[in-house]
Amino acid sequence: MKQEIRERIEKIGKGEVPEGYRKTKVGIIPVDWGVKMLGEKTTKIGSGITPTGGEKVYKSEGRPFLRSQNVGWGNLILEDIAFIGDEIHNTFKATEIIKNDVFLNITGASIGRSAIADERVEMGNVNQHVCIIRTIENELNPKFLNYFLLSKNGQKQIDSYQAGGNRQGLNFGQIKSFQIPLPPIPEQTAIVTALSCTDAPINQLEKLIKEKNELKRGLMQRLLDGKLRFKEFVKNPNLQEVKRYSILPEEWGIKKASSIFSNISKKNNGNEQLLSATQDNGVIPRDMLDGDVMSPGGDTNSYKLVEEGDFVISLRSFQGGLEYSCYRGMVSPAYTVLKNKIPICKDFYRHLFKSRLFIDRLASSVIGIRDGKQISYEEFSFMLLPYPELKEQEKIASMLNNIDNNIELLKSELNQLKEQKRGLMQLLLTGIVRVEVD
Repeated sequence: MKQEIRERIEKIGKGEVPEGYRKTKVGIIPVDWGVKMLGEKTTKIGSGITPTGGEKVYKSEGRPFLRSQNVGWGNLILEDIAFIGDEIHNTFKATEIIKNDVFLNITGASIGRSAIADERVEMGNVNQHVCIIRTIENELNPKFLNYFLLSKNGQKQIDSYQAGGNRQGLNFGQIKSFQIPLPPIPEQTAIVTALSCTDAPINQLEKLIKEKNELKRGLMQRLLDGKLRFKEFVKNPNLQEVKRYSILPEEWGIKKASSIFSNISKKNNGNEQLLSATQDNGVIPRDMLDGDVMSPGGDTNSYKLVEEGDFVISLRSFQGGLEYSCYRGMVSPAYTVLKNKIPICKDFYRHLFKSRLFIDRLASSVIGIRDGKQISYEEFSFMLLPYPELKEQEKIASMLNNIDNNIELLKSELNQLKEQKRGLMQLLLTGIVRVEVD
């Protein structure tokens, strides 16, 4: 970094105004930049509605219908996009998407996420949770706006409208009043070009991580039901049919869950840290969760002890499987804590309990499971589980662990790239670093 830029950052950090800069409502920016309310530089700020009729109105193809889950942090997420027919689309013409519209999530946990419309969603619609922002051509570059909304200063303005920082929702008047630093259009375009250069390696890494996860899912399925085995363990290639489970190798043991795991309920653990079961990260300390977390209102005498290596059945296990704990602490009495009673490779069962193979069997074995209903130990205990010899369990787990480790390394590299991009956004979108304009 050039010395003059370091000095400029140091001055601004002290609240001083460097030569060629001025103080504004959006901070210290170059003197040749303007500041405008977003409503002054847009032709449209508005959201849509959800069609009546629930899931029945959605089709397998047709007009794209964007919901908040389709708007990521700067990118569109279209794996589970909904579609509507022309008859519904024609009643929603006011929210028809055109290329380069900016999408901003305005309600719920994903508030503040934004992305740009491309040809994949053009001529589609949005629901009431997504705001379409359409900029005035040659006055506000939509990609510049999108980067600004995702930047530290943009998110700070979004947060300022949320009561108590709870991110409850944005209305159109608030969005129109956003203060936007406005370089001349050629400089906006140059900033967009510079930031776009950081997107390519990020997109490539995200694609690679997705491919690795898909590879792991396919490999898990084949390893955990014995369709793919290591030669050194195969003495008898015959298969056996297991009721309510799958076709498994005849050499593998098949045991009831109650033969492998005990239900542990040790209470009065007042000095232990509070843990929570999460679908993505297993059982973790509550202070590792993002956002504000409710603490128990009364005493925690009824909370259950969890030790490292235990498994937990949570309220969402019918959707995401059983969770593994790498921590010692205590969990809500609503959870069921499992401890192995015979020798096992815990990583083998950690992978098994998060596999589609197991989750589908869990849903079919336990009748009437719904979101918010607990799966009891009694219901779980009758499930039949594979029990390969211990060394084969360890070999299977080792292969899956290696893939996990590889994915984690890629994620770490991705996070570093994203952090570098955030730093560059802060420098370019405030004019601390100026870009050359052709």
